[in-house]
Amino acid sequence: MDLKNIRMIFWEWKPKGILAGAIDAADKALMGLPQDETLTWMRQIKGCTPEILKEWAEMLQILADEGTVFTAGSASTIKVEEGRYDRILDTFGTGDR
Repeated sequence: MDLKNIRMIFWEWKPKGILAGAIDAADKALMGLPQDETLTWMRQIKGCTPEILKEWAEMLQILADEGTVFTAGSASTIKVEEGRYDRILDTFGTGDR
């Protein structure tokens, strides 16, 4: 099994809860990324002050207004939230709406 297939397994079946950290560490090891990258990001987020957020407010508002929202799942699950989307793609051609 090659690296791409292993990563797809991790991506598709990524657990939540107690195993999430272990899977994240394995994924980082496979990708050659530093193990402390998540910790670095967490520290940067925690270091965010109201002043920094004010500097970023305009850009964050644009992202909220014009950003892309997407999801994947069964047609029935997506239909529950269909009002959130401009377009719903039927990628498998099932005609299921």
